[in-house]
Amino acid sequence: MRRLHRLALSPFLLPIPFALTAHADTGGPDAFGYCWIDSNLPAPQEPFSWFEIAPPQGGSGTELTGLTGSDDDCESAPIGFSFDFYGNTYTEAWVSSNGFITFDSAGCDAYSNLCIPNPNNPNAAVFAFWDDLGLFLNPSSAVYYETLGLAPGREFVVEWYRVPHINDTESRLTFQAILYEGSNDIRVQFNEMSDGTVDYAGGRSATLGIENDDGTDGLNYFCPTGTPVPGPVYDGLAIRYTLSCRTPTPTPTMTPTATPTGTPEPTATPTETPAPPTSTPTETPGPTFTPTETPVDTPTPTATPIDCDDAVIELSAAVLVPAQEVKFFGCVPAVPDGPIDVYLVVIDPAGRMYSLLPGGGVRRGAAPYFKTISNPSGCTCRDLFAHVVCENPMRGIWTAALAVLPAGAEAEASNALYLSTVRRRII
Repeated sequence: MRRLHRLALSPFLLPIPFALTAHADTGGPDAFGYCWIDSNLPAPQEPFSWFEIAPPQGGSGTELTGLTGSDDDCESAPIGFSFDFYGNTYTEAWVSSNGFITFDSAGCDAYSNLCIPNPNNPNAAVFAFWDDLGLFLNPSSAVYYETLGLAPGREFVVEWYRVPHINDTESRLTFQAILYEGSNDIRVQFNEMSDGTVDYAGGRSATLGIENDDGTDGLNYFCPTGTPVPGPVYDGLAIRYTLSCRTPTPTPTMTPTATPTGTPEPTATPTETPAPPTSTPTETPGPTFTPTETPVDTPTPTATPIDCDDAVIELSAAVLVPAQEVKFFGCVPAVPDGPIDVYLVVIDPAGRMYSLLPGGGVRRGAAPYFKTISNPSGCTCRDLFAHVVCENPMRGIWTAALAVLPAGAEAEASNALYLSTVRRRII
């Protein structure tokens, strides 16, 4: 088994600059005062919360039939309440087949996306995922809308359902734009963004943002600049555009159960005296780094405990080929000072990062494999993940990394307590 050095030496081992943060956490404000908050670390984070309105998935949304089977088209829909946007009030929205909402029909069929702000049409728009999309390429593609809830807190939801990119007929893009009554906030979120043979689902050629009615002001989340860069979109990404620029309350990560010394069995330790070393090892309540706490595909630990003073990651093969199964094995050393988050990620040859999740899930960007767990004593090792290489993978050098951070810390290499990497070539 390969053992790697502590974080202080890790820059010499990494083939590319390593950062777990996929995108900045906030942006703006623009001249009017809008800012954005997304679901990426570091905090504040906008939670992902999908409103399913597509009837094929059990929703009750209304289909915009003028867009079904179309290319570069738009159709109006009633919002159901008054919505304030850049100082104007609207009750109707024009929905484009190319992934955006505008409050002015001029340019609502535009397929050639621009960076914003831009005075050219379309303006007065919410660019959820503005790109050249083609509903006519997939018979099951559709766009739905629905107004949910009760006044004064309703939501107007538009869902683009399984829409292909014009240059990748096998791609399937499902995403939403939501307008909120009262707060006049906007949320854009991405549920299933699947590529076919070309990488468009990540948004590398799309424009994401909002813009005022004459194109003189706007807030850009992402737009293609001419230099090929990975897009910011992944399944589970949420972006909120808001005037309040508030800090959402993130899910607590430092819980009392992770550091309970002195609370249970108070008779064992006087309150005036620190707990003696002989009493604390017997008390380890709260989540621990065990298969019963966080189930995965292969929950049986292997070779535990062993003597390790660093994180370790290993793969089951030295060279990878299409359709091959790859298993990930990892070790986490003892961290007696408190709860930890553990990240298991892979980075492709273009520098895009994907988080591997328990149960076999894969998410673009940074997401913890284990969240707020304890591993107070001993080195714990286990099989973590199994994945089959796709039939047409990106060939070249891939990097796998296992990072151990203090619970709730920003997901960046500089905050890691331990960091281990391994490189493999796909041929």
